[in-house]
Amino acid sequence: MIYVPSTRGTYSGGYCYDYLSITAMTLEFTFQYLESDGAMATASVAAGSAAKINITAYNSAYTHKVIWRFGSYSNTQSVAAGVTSASYTIPISWLNAIPSATSGAATATLETYNTSGV
Repeated sequence: MIYVPSTRGTYSGGYCYDYLSITAMTLEFTFQYLESDGAMATASVAAGSAAKINITAYNSAYTHKVIWRFGSYSNTQSVAAGVTSASYTIPISWLNAIPSATSGAATATLETYNTSGV
């Protein structure tokens, strides 16, 4: 709200002939990202076995994507609203990412989507 504290007079009809001029203004917005939380069910899993991520949704109407990665390999999995976990069987072929090792680090990234438009 902008308030003009005093005026020198008014035109007929009650309109003020003083005016307030704004030459610059700064608006500041703060965004709160409403993310869900994902936690792996186990710390490690053998290739050829299923890895599982448990999903605690910020809002049960939100959908999710889980991106499973190992070396240069990846798989993106869509998760419907209301689903509380996702599993993915790591293909044996992904072991090509670590030809001289017996183990390697994989990642599962949880992305949250509000598809309701609200």
